[in-house]
Amino acid sequence: ANAVSPAKATGFWQFLEGTAKEYGLEINNEVDERFHWRKSTEAACRYFKWLFEKYNSWTLSAAAYNCGRTALNRQIELQKHENYYSLLLPEETERYVFRILAFKLILADPQRYGYFIDYQDMYPYIDTDQVIVTETIPNLAQWAQDRGLTYRELKYFNPWLRTNSLTIKGNKKYSIELPNVNYRHNYTHLLY
Repeated sequence: ANAVSPAKATGFWQFLEGTAKEYGLEINNEVDERFHWRKSTEAACRYFKWLFEKYNSWTLSAAAYNCGRTALNRQIELQKHENYYSLLLPEETERYVFRILAFKLILADPQRYGYFIDYQDMYPYIDTDQVIVTETIPNLAQWAQDRGLTYRELKYFNPWLRTNSLTIKGNKKYSIELPNVNYRHNYTHLLY
């Protein structure tokens, strides 16, 4: 979740700041929704859908997602081809589509490719509750403690919270994800 590319693409879906904002993700000193798994996934889906509408090709859409629309359009114009497999693209972009395909094949049938994952090796399911926040929280560590959590736990479930405070302006509201107390034993070993 905390990955940052050399080009400053950030979060689960590696959004650059401009594209993230274009797709409705909030980024400021306290909040960076590129790290919000639900909101960034929804934004990435909208972006992929838009790219597909533009290029009418999933491979070109993936290439544009990886190297950027401007770079891909420049290569299409320069090379006079609109087929992903006919284009000479940056090495990272050329590998990107094939990595997606490889992941898809492996995830669909892991044993076929030599991946044998025991249940105990999988991430545990952690039931969470959404807490709607409509007032400024000056100290998130104290706010977490008041709910029986550590600051570390709060940040684990909400990596999009970038500082120890959350300022609410106007009618803005945020949904903070907290572990359901019945599932707390399922994740504490991941944190400590």
